[in-house]
Amino acid sequence: MDERPRGPGRGRRRIVLVGALALVVVGFAAFAGLWQVSASPQFCNSCHIMRPYVDAWKHSSHSAVACVQCHYPPGFRDTLWVKFQAMSQVAKWATQTYSSKPFAEVEDASCLRSGCHSQIVVEKHFEVATSTCFLCHFKGTKSGRELTPIAGCTGCHQPPRGDIVVGSIRFNHEEVVRRGVACEKCHLSVVAGEGEAPRERCFTCHNQLEKIERYADTPFVHRVHAATHAIECTRCHTEIKHRSPPPIGPPTADGSDRPGAPRLARR
Repeated sequence: MDERPRGPGRGRRRIVLVGALALVVVGFAAFAGLWQVSASPQFCNSCHIMRPYVDAWKHSSHSAVACVQCHYPPGFRDTLWVKFQAMSQVAKWATQTYSSKPFAEVEDASCLRSGCHSQIVVEKHFEVATSTCFLCHFKGTKSGRELTPIAGCTGCHQPPRGDIVVGSIRFNHEEVVRRGVACEKCHLSVVAGEGEAPRERCFTCHNQLEKIERYADTPFVHRVHAATHAIECTRCHTEIKHRSPPPIGPPTADGSDRPGAPRLARR
């Protein structure tokens, strides 16, 4: 049995150890409290540039879901990384070096986390609108009355079958196709819009000069916006519309002259 007297050094070491443990506990509690506060929608709304986004969230179908449930991916390591990025944005805000165009992406894994969605809603999540099809097929293919869409008209449409009646004229498309008459020779004004990407549209998302200066670098812009971030085409491009023009002639009793009705009546 060790009966050597205990010197004051051992007592001091114990006090230091207890103090260090207390600091760790207090630090962890403070970190947990800061984590909790900074993950709340109220904290997000404290920055004036975030208020429009918070207001939109309040009126959305996810208003009962905390911001971090979507913006923080599942998995502690990934969450820490996103948290670090968020805190760096707070530091930029405090030092007035932030951008007034905040941007964030929500990973599919956040949607599929336990207690949320069991699957991504395919008919909307991966939807390709017809305006996207028209943009690709018609952009730059119109010159005066000439229209040469990619893949041609019959790439999407097949010629109508049977006789067609327009006023007092009856004809069949088979004869028109056999003669090699282009569709646009008869079907005029079926495409509206140029599909351009005005430079000023960049400012709806960006205000950093180094990004705006790359406006003319089309391969880079498409790679970043379309391939990497899946931005909708019409966020940058003006819309191209493709539809049949209004019918010609007096109103008909069957309502075929109403907006959106087929121009050609079959018999």
